Amino acid sequence: MFLAAEGYCRCGLELEKGWHADHVVAFAAGGETDVFNGEALCPKCNQRKGGKGMDLREWQGRFLRHFSEFMEKQRDYLLVATPGSGKTTGATHASLRLLNSRIAERIVVVVPTESLKNQWAKAAHKCARLSLNPDWAGDAPEGRDFRGVVVTYHSLSSASQRSMHAQLCRRRRTAVIFDEIHHLGEGAWGVGAQQAFGHAAFRLGLSGTPFRSDGVRIPFVRYEPHQDVEGAVECIADFSYSYMDAMRARPQVCRFVYFPRREGEAHWIGRKGEQRAAISEQISKDLDSERLRAILEPSGEYIRTLFQQADEKLTECRATGHRNAGGLIIASDVYAAERYMRVIESITGEKAMLVVSNHEEATSIDAFRGSTCRWLVAVRMVSEGVDIDRLRTLVYATDYRTELYFRQAVGRVVRMTDGITNQPAYVFIPDDKQLREWATNIENEVNQILREREREPKTGGNPNGGSLSNGVFHVLNTSAATDAGTIAPGVTYTPEEIAEARTLRSEFGISEAHEEQIAHMLRAHDNRKGTESTPGPVLAEDEPPHVKLARLRRECSKLANRLDKILEREPGETHAEWRRQGGMPQGGASIDDLEKKKKWLVQRVAQFADGSGDE
Repeated sequence: MFLAAEGYCRCGLELEKGWHADHVVAFAAGGETDVFNGEALCPKCNQRKGGKGMDLREWQGRFLRHFSEFMEKQRDYLLVATPGSGKTTGATHASLRLLNSRIAERIVVVVPTESLKNQWAKAAHKCARLSLNPDWAGDAPEGRDFRGVVVTYHSLSSASQRSMHAQLCRRRRTAVIFDEIHHLGEGAWGVGAQQAFGHAAFRLGLSGTPFRSDGVRIPFVRYEPHQDVEGAVECIADFSYSYMDAMRARPQVCRFVYFPRREGEAHWIGRKGEQRAAISEQISKDLDSERLRAILEPSGEYIRTLFQQADEKLTECRATGHRNAGGLIIASDVYAAERYMRVIESITGEKAMLVVSNHEEATSIDAFRGSTCRWLVAVRMVSEGVDIDRLRTLVYATDYRTELYFRQAVGRVVRMTDGITNQPAYVFIPDDKQLREWATNIENEVNQILREREREPKTGGNPNGGSLSNGVFHVLNTSAATDAGTIAPGVTYTPEEIAEARTLRSEFGISEAHEEQIAHMLRAHDNRKGTESTPGPVLAEDEPPHVKLARLRRECSKLANRLDKILEREPGETHAEWRRQGGMPQGGASIDDLEKKKKWLVQRVAQFADGSGDE
């Protein structure tokens, strides 16, 4: 252990006589008492640790024990863990096991983006005092100050760097960590990785979503025939930690994610002439691509309404204790990102941060991470692997549609922030059928399958079913309709339920709970009333008629007053609007009349409570 630490404690002090040997994974947490789970520390650091070990999460301890059993039996290992759960920490400690056991002498980490090189190097040094060079030029060994390097997948396109990697793998036992290993399915990168690291002593793959939407197999990943689907195969993870596992953990590892959806309509001129369609309306695949592109037009009413709704939710997150909570808007391209920035700034009155190039990515993300800025607007490079734990709200405003990318984007808001007790995350999406299905899939944790016999031919362009670059396309206008509901873990809340929760939260000043949590409590209360079988409170359907009539009148009055305030009109205008539509005056209305009126009022409040309706 002394030699593995090179004579230094992880705090940076030189180890002197009387240094301590201690567990990496605490003995109390099930850590083994052996050299693979040991580290050399100065007495002060060991005493500071107490019984906490390295503050590893329970799943990370289980992973490391499993990894230790298999690292001498196989060269390739796949860890699948939900975004935000701590894959980097787990992989860093796994690399220490490889170094301490002499399976490897050096570590190479391959990451998707430039900003992740620095993020990985900082994390490795912080949690394990493992020095990795993120600025390696690729023309010589990393030097005696480092135990390895961090490079990007793109760098594997360089023949000289591939050759240097291959030479170093032959000279010294090298362990390679592929962060988000699915990128090896992207043509030249996979071939380059096989050339560069074919002779590596060990390869550890990391992913939250280890599959390819195009059916391409990923190098260094093991596949087996799927038991239930003929002609299909599935990738086999050596260790898995799902989103639902993270939700069940205590303390909780990841945030609960809610998916507020919004309906709307687009009007555009495309390759087939003038078109008009609602988002949820079923149309042909080529028109579907055009419709999504149109609905995301920065100058349209729809995108402004979606941003307003997301910013209100961000304000709610800050009001409930997370004072520096931030939001992320993901755009399709630089042009859209720049215009989105102007839209969100006009809504908030505050400057937003913009990231549109790899060159500025690392600096801008670091600046946003340490600031109190409300919104970060970016194109797709920020959607993967970036660690900004203050992000609580995401607007998916890109027409790039693959389930892999969607899951990676959602992963940006699930990471927990220390010290915040109530911190659900929100991903705002158009009420698009495909996005709706993927949101539901995340909640249901479906198994991902590669269908080898049913591959669809590649058509080029964006992954929406056809290129839009060679045809006529002009957006005429877009409009926003009512909320389409909110997808939550294991349940979907209706617009009426969200509207009722929003009303209660406002009227009773419930600042410490979010609307979705109030909706959950209301539904649970209704379910308990509906299943009550023993004597207890009077059921709603057993209310005496006069009691029910009085209750409905009170509820209708509250909702009508609420709508008058929202629309900034004189008290009583909502009652008058109801009578103009043929409704009975409230004083002489029956129970049936009042129930119809309440339903109409709830829909109206849901439409206008967030400013999305038209008067």
